[in-house]
Amino acid sequence: YSKAYTQAFIEHLHLSEINSNWHEYRYSTDSGFATEIFEKHVCRAAQDEEIQKIKQRFFALLKEKIENDPGCCQPIPGARTIFSTIRQLENWDIAIATGCWLDSALIKLTHANINHTGIPLACADDDIERHEIINIALKRAQKHYQQSDYNTVSYVGDRLWDLNASQKLGIQFIGIGTEFSQEKFNTIPTVPDYRSNQFINHLKQLSTILYDN
Repeated sequence: YSKAYTQAFIEHLHLSEINSNWHEYRYSTDSGFATEIFEKHVCRAAQDEEIQKIKQRFFALLKEKIENDPGCCQPIPGARTIFSTIRQLENWDIAIATGCWLDSALIKLTHANINHTGIPLACADDDIERHEIINIALKRAQKHYQQSDYNTVSYVGDRLWDLNASQKLGIQFIGIGTEFSQEKFNTIPTVPDYRSNQFINHLKQLSTILYDN
């Protein structure tokens, strides 16, 4: 994903290289990275038509990479079935908030064979800030599931910027994957992957606390 993204910008802007250490950027989204790349290398804001051309090249490169190397973009173990598992739980609605642009998010979901039909989604086309994307996903979930409000919101992510966005919003965060296996993260709920019963048990426990009388 990262190589296809940077290559699209390198080709369009005729650059030799682009910093792909994304944690060094101000914004943790595809649209945010694009903004900063233009600021640094072109010293101006990108025009809409430029971004559209870069997007189309990026999406084509991403599809080509996946076709040539299907193992290059693998989901977190258990991700293929996690939505159907959550749907069987009481008191939980699902929404997707991603820092990817919509088309690249759909390419990844389709390649991973993750059924996302009927799930509200917000992405980097909606906002440059990750915490705002989460907010938009929440509002779309409220409308889709006809909920006036939620007693609790939990955001699941595998990067430090996901934790930071959750903290900005004051919502609960569940860390998944190796990045949150470090001891310094032992104050937040963490799970190794979606195959672990820990994740579902945590959601069940939250439901019990909130809804049992």
